[in-house]
Amino acid sequence: MQNSPMSNPTTHAGLNVRGHIARPTTITIAFWAFIASTLLGLANGVVTLLSGDSVGQIAQTAIAGDRSDVPSVQISQVTTATNASALVFSVIMSLLYVVFAAKVRAGRNWARILLTVVAGLQLLAITFSQSTTTLGYMGALCAVVGAVACLAKPSNEYFAAKKAAR
Repeated sequence: MQNSPMSNPTTHAGLNVRGHIARPTTITIAFWAFIASTLLGLANGVVTLLSGDSVGQIAQTAIAGDRSDVPSVQISQVTTATNASALVFSVIMSLLYVVFAAKVRAGRNWARILLTVVAGLQLLAITFSQSTTTLGYMGALCAVVGAVACLAKPSNEYFAAKKAAR
């Protein structure tokens, strides 16, 4: 009875008796790596915002340096608006990143391609940025781990099986 299909529902092709496609460990690793990358990216944004190196602070310095006739209240308003916009953009992008990671977990190949491209862009960003923090490097590393896990053989088989099942 121990070797019956009902006691061990997994079969050769990754399908179990109920027709469910088993998710490989590489997909789970990719999902959590992308989630970690997202969280590290948000933390990096908060640290940057609080450290005074934010986009708003840079805008404030540029405006104050170029235009001495601009009142400090207006410069402060531009700084606040720029920081708020950057924060809203970061949150929206992070939510999208989480949605795409969930789609990878569900076996959607387009999400795998998208997040692999994003991981590559993160690598380019940290390569050419002079202000990358440790959190930025760690986030990019997590994204690369996720992309590599998505491209592993068990992941390829999972995406192919999910596509065939549709």
